[in-house]
Amino acid sequence: MAGSSTLSDLRVIECADGVAGPYCGKLLADLGADVIKVEPPAGDSSRRFGPFAGDRPHLERSGQFLYLNSNKRGITLDLEHAAGIEVLTRLAADADVLILDRPRSQLEALGIDVDALREANEGLVVTVLTPYGFTGPYKDWAGNAHTVYQMSGMGRETPSGYVTDLEHEPPLSPGNPQADYLTGVTAATSTMVAITYRRVYGGGQLVDVSGVEANTNHVRMNWNMFAYNPDLLGGREKAAFGQVIECKDGHIFFAPYGLDHWWMSLRRMMGDPEWARDEVYLTGPGRTANVNNIEPHVRAWALNHTRDELYWMSIENKVPCFPVYSASEMRASPQLEARGFFIEVEHPEAGSFVQPGAPVQQTGSRWAIDRPAPRLGEHTDEVLSELGYSRDAIVALFRDGA
Repeated sequence: MAGSSTLSDLRVIECADGVAGPYCGKLLADLGADVIKVEPPAGDSSRRFGPFAGDRPHLERSGQFLYLNSNKRGITLDLEHAAGIEVLTRLAADADVLILDRPRSQLEALGIDVDALREANEGLVVTVLTPYGFTGPYKDWAGNAHTVYQMSGMGRETPSGYVTDLEHEPPLSPGNPQADYLTGVTAATSTMVAITYRRVYGGGQLVDVSGVEANTNHVRMNWNMFAYNPDLLGGREKAAFGQVIECKDGHIFFAPYGLDHWWMSLRRMMGDPEWARDEVYLTGPGRTANVNNIEPHVRAWALNHTRDELYWMSIENKVPCFPVYSASEMRASPQLEARGFFIEVEHPEAGSFVQPGAPVQQTGSRWAIDRPAPRLGEHTDEVLSELGYSRDAIVALFRDGA
């Protein structure tokens, strides 16, 4: 991608574990920020999550860690010891952004005083990602992507538009830490707002990111419905808009019921069967009320066609229809290939692998993977030397527990 690295003048200290904080750091690093990842001596917990390159579990071969931490430098510090806190304090004094992911009580127990760090570096943006926020009655509660997902109301909508018996079919959990990625992108966006403010008006900020609040923003449509009629809050109830349905060689998301002309197009696609001519189906409300009668016919018809047949037939007839892709099918997508979305990365331990690339394309900004995820402690000596520590001082630091 042509252009210059937009954030090449920023130094970011990322003292965060797992997904949300590291994803925030990754988004900044991929646009050129010098992100220094601080890990405990045992490493980030993501290093222990598969899949692993070559199906061989190893701290340097976790797919999740390799993706979330490319373009970063990595150091190890033991924040349970005063020597580790001393180094972190010096790093923050020379940084533009500090990313943390612990409640204030846990940070203070370690000796990390956010207010003191901000006083020592008036331009510092401190971004703190926690499940429930830095304040409030839940501020010290533990949580993870699944608790955030459920407490934000997103779980109440899962699976969306499928459930016929709300009492006996409970909400589901997502298959991945989706809530953490939403929290991370919210944190990165908010951090850049704070940086922009600093560039215009001066002064750093505390960016307090609540995972629950970040994710609640993604159920805003149903929340707006609730504001006018509490009985409408839901989203899992069986709906006539669209469904994921099985076909001869996979699945499609099919949404032919909502508008009258979609319905008439579907009738043509199916050969205008007699059952579909019932006048009760001529209106949207009629189809909604009778979706349980319509759906079995449509599902049976779809099983006689391949996914591509249904997709192109729907495109021709202007009916919403989308193939449900697996990861391997996304990798082979001609659209993603044409845009150069997937990129190849070379890592000294994990070898060569492909990972998702830029989430957006910009004409004036450079996005690139310039370095793979760091090996555990790979840049510790380098970063400490930049802080002014001599070789003997570095040895003494780690002898003292850093």
